[in-house]
Amino acid sequence: MWCVLLAADSKDVVVVAGLPGAGKTTLVAFEPRALDSDALREAWAPRLARVPYSLWRPLVHARHWVAIWRALKRSDGV
Repeated sequence: MWCVLLAADSKDVVVVAGLPGAGKTTLVAFEPRALDSDALREAWAPRLARVPYSLWRPLVHARHWVAIWRALKRSDGV
């Protein structure tokens, strides 16, 4: 297991990317400013559980992109 300490300034943007199952969600789980599409999917899942995820996946991704663009405009960074 890798342990990474990031010292980002308030205006820095850190992008975490990788293969599925690589630990991206785990890495950002305790960062309150992190934007993670998995967290959004989990938040919506109780309300949309009856609908197959393949149908509402585009909505999750669209909402995630909106959140990213809004966050990039914030002064406190992402």
